[in-house]
Amino acid sequence: MSLQRLSTHASLDDAGFCRRSSGPAFRAFVNTVRFLGLSNQEASRLLGDLPETTYERWVREVAANLARATLERISYLRVH
Repeated sequence: MSLQRLSTHASLDDAGFCRRSSGPAFRAFVNTVRFLGLSNQEASRLLGDLPETTYERWVREVAANLARATLERISYLRVH
């Protein structure tokens, strides 16, 4: 097993990075939403007015490949 050096400046323009990051980023988003006590409607709005039913399906199935814009929106959330 070898260690891979992680880039300190991963790019959302890299399709491979987006594919690999989608699951972990979305799980972190869902955990943050739950911690903050937001509704599904509020959470779907944060993702760019995503239909609430789509958001609920993504939560059940853990969204596999998010669009660049969705990953970017998730990256803006910070809990301090």
